[in-house]
Amino acid sequence: MTIHDARGGAIARMTADETRRAAIARIVKLRFPLFLAALSLFAACIVLLRNASYGPGIVHDAVIYISVARSLLDGDGFVQHDSRPYTQTAPLFPMLLAAAGAPGLDPRDVAGPFNAAVFGLTVFAAGWWLRARIQSGLLVALGCLAVALSAPLAAAASNAMSDAPFILLTVLALYHADRRVSGGGRSALLWAIAFTALACLTRYIGVSLLAAIALALALWGGGSLARRWRRAGLFSAASAAPLCLWLALPRWNSDYASSVYLSALFPSSLSEVFYKALEYFERFYLAAGKGLFNELPLGGVGAVIAGGAAVAAGALFAAWGCALVARSLRTGQFARDGYAALCVAALFMAAYATALFATLTLVSNQFFIGRYMLPLHIPAVFAVAFMLDKAFSGGESAGFGWMRMLRGGTAARRHGGTAARRHGGTAAR
Repeated sequence: MTIHDARGGAIARMTADETRRAAIARIVKLRFPLFLAALSLFAACIVLLRNASYGPGIVHDAVIYISVARSLLDGDGFVQHDSRPYTQTAPLFPMLLAAAGAPGLDPRDVAGPFNAAVFGLTVFAAGWWLRARIQSGLLVALGCLAVALSAPLAAAASNAMSDAPFILLTVLALYHADRRVSGGGRSALLWAIAFTALACLTRYIGVSLLAAIALALALWGGGSLARRWRRAGLFSAASAAPLCLWLALPRWNSDYASSVYLSALFPSSLSEVFYKALEYFERFYLAAGKGLFNELPLGGVGAVIAGGAAVAAGALFAAWGCALVARSLRTGQFARDGYAALCVAALFMAAYATALFATLTLVSNQFFIGRYMLPLHIPAVFAVAFMLDKAFSGGESAGFGWMRMLRGGTAARRHGGTAARRHGGTAAR
């Protein structure tokens, strides 16, 4: 009887130890989500503090968004403050402001907290995507900080503009497209369709996101060539359907829409297109330099030098990424090592930059603004972190086998010597 009690006590103590270890394991497992949630809350608070004194920033487009949201709340439909039909931008953002203001709040008052929450969710989504594809915890943490502490992203979220929702929807669409291309199921495709359709309804340039994901599905979506292209066509049709429905509304037949926007797609001459292309390339080139060295003492010359460094660094990383993808395809490691994520991000950056440059060049009433480049921030952070992670942890598959040799040379000699002695001794016996 005493032995039975002793055994029973031992079993009870063992169960308590296992419970304690399981609780510790759960805490460790939740460590990253808790860190990401805290960082997201911190990022949202940054935006709220920026708007604490004077409210969200109001510019020309913000006036239009707020007036359309008020018109929707009043039951007048999509009408601007000047009584003209709303045709300038996509409809989702004023609809969201109107929905947030439905309890009786003014859309201008809810725009600040709404975009602050969206910015916090963007930080969380970006961090989750980084954690899913990057092994190095240090690179994941640095990538999350690069998003949460980005002054341009916080400034954009501090305005009553559609930039913050568009960036969030873009990140979510790219994440689920990455899941689908990497072998995910039907749910990943459905989520990618939903977020891409919403991104297109937030900003018209969302069609570049649609084109990038459709091309990724056609190239690496799995299955036969016909099946991949059929899936890409289904994705394109489903994602573009809401935008096509919005564009087909009768208000687009008004004289205002046709005269101001549709005719703007036709420049007066090819020389105008050429000179506008040079002008906007110069603006982007100098903006890249000023972004790298904001306080550069050399003035315009320094900005040109820094812009050249930025372009050269971008070209170097692009060439490096192409080399990594080509090597993974040759060695059959493309799907296993997650290179589909890099390809999805790179395709979006290329498609978005091309669409933006074409829009600024061909549409006469458009001009370059630095915030237009913000949707490229998170995919660029992801791509750089991904390639650095492959360089320092991927060994030879990333083209940096010498790093593995330097890090593991001592261990290799130690294990190699041990193995040689063991096998040699076995052979001698």
